[in-house]
Amino acid sequence: MRRLAIVAAVLLASSALAQTDGPAIYATSERAAHLDRALATLQALGPDGARAFENEVYQAMRTRCRPSGMQPPAVACLATAADAVCATRSDGAGCAAAADVVVTNLHAENAFVPETTRMRLVAAGADYHAGVMREMRTRLELLASELVLAMASSGGAKADGARIDAFCAERDREVVACEPGAKLCVPSLPWQRCVAGLVWYVSTPEEEKKAP
Repeated sequence: MRRLAIVAAVLLASSALAQTDGPAIYATSERAAHLDRALATLQALGPDGARAFENEVYQAMRTRCRPSGMQPPAVACLATAADAVCATRSDGAGCAAAADVVVTNLHAENAFVPETTRMRLVAAGADYHAGVMREMRTRLELLASELVLAMASSGGAKADGARIDAFCAERDREVVACEPGAKLCVPSLPWQRCVAGLVWYVSTPEEEKKAP
């Protein structure tokens, strides 16, 4: 299965791919279409289906990649695990796009959620993954607010793939720095983590976002 913008950019560790149109699979139109497929797939699954899909990718990752402690597994292994989940799905392209979002978010947990918070979740003995995703959702709400303001200033009304892609490509041309411990600030992010986080947040139903 050909991986497109998100995981490919992670593997190459270069957010610059989001800022210039190089090879065809990294062209703006291809990136936007890939994000639109992810949005449509996650929204069509609904809250229960999206949660089940995310958990399926997560469990496949745990089985295949065997992460140790709180360190994220290798991206290549995550991509292989996601491919296995999508292998039997009828909507292969949509599944792959949605899986890219889940995989990228799994790999970004440590970047979004401070170590002290992750240690607290481990000590609590509850569902660590669910707890981390709740923490990520809180932080992504701030990033989504930035997106809404950016769209309002440009006359856009819908957070589709093209607008998410453009926002994340432009956001960190200048470094965004946060004071230590700041809760109302999202620091500079690689493009792939920015788009994956926003697609996941935007596709989450409002009632789910408000859940404790």
